[in-house]
Formats: sequence, structure tokens, C-alpha cells
Amino acid sequence: MDTEILVREVQDNTQHFSSNVASLERKMKLLNTAQDSVRLREEIIQLSKDTVQLAKITDTSLKKLNQLTSGNGQSERMVYGRLAKAFQTSLQKFQPLQQNVADLEQDMLTRARSGSSSRGPRFLSFQPESLESRKPLVHHDRSDFSQCIHVG
Repeated sequence: MDTEILVREVQDNTQHFSSNVASLERKMKLLNTAQDSVRLREEIIQLSKDTVQLAKITDTSLKKLNQLTSGNGQSERMVYGRLAKAFQTSLQKFQPLQQNVADLEQDMLTRARSGSSSRGPRFLSFQPESLESRKPLVHHDRSDFSQCIHVG
């Protein structure tokens, strides 16, 4: 695969990934408000799953790019480094959200098992943890981000 095409793919995927993370942040803030609904919660869960898939694709592309640029000049290595750092930054924002979504999904499963769905849009008291209270789970080896992505 051509390096330029791979660079563009990683750039596009990282931008899309960042956009998904921002959407998740906005949607998570609507939980336990008047806008909270089963549909919102399902959208959050699906968006998180889509974002995990995009992270896996981006990780694979970054690995290919790392291999392609490993023997090349400093400017290509710098491009790889910049792309890897941008992805890592977005990944750091996603990880605590991903854990909150896993908690949300568990809350919905508990609710479904208890049969409370027949009583309308009442929810168990799901409270997402503040993003600051979660420890970052970032793997510091720039060439392998797959260990940073949790599949629920």
C-alpha cells in the first residue's frame, strides 16, 4: 500500500474517531436528564461499539505505516509520530468513556432482566464516573495501540 494513501487513511480515521469520542461525551452528559431515554442509551452503546471497531482499524493501519516508514527518512518517521500521537490522545479520551458505556450497558441488562421495561422509561441509577476520576489505561508503546482498546 502506498504510504500517502495510508497516511490519509489514518488521518481520516483519527478524525472520525475523535468526532465519535466528542459525540459520546455529549450523549453521556444527557444521561439522567430529561433527554435520557432507552433510545439514547442504545445510541451510546452502538456508537461506542463502532468507535472500538474504528480504533482497531486505525491501529492496524498505524502498524502498517510504522513498518513502511521504519527504514525511511526522518520526515516520514515524524509524520508517523504525529499521527500516532494524535490517535493516542483521542484514545486516552475514549477509554474512560468506554468504561462508562460498559457500565451503562450492564445497567440496561440488569433493568431488562428485572422486567422493569414494562413500566416505561425508568432507569436504574446509572451515574457515569467523571472522566477525571478514571486512571488512564494507555499503553505507551506507540507502535501497538491494540492493548488500549477494550472489547466488551
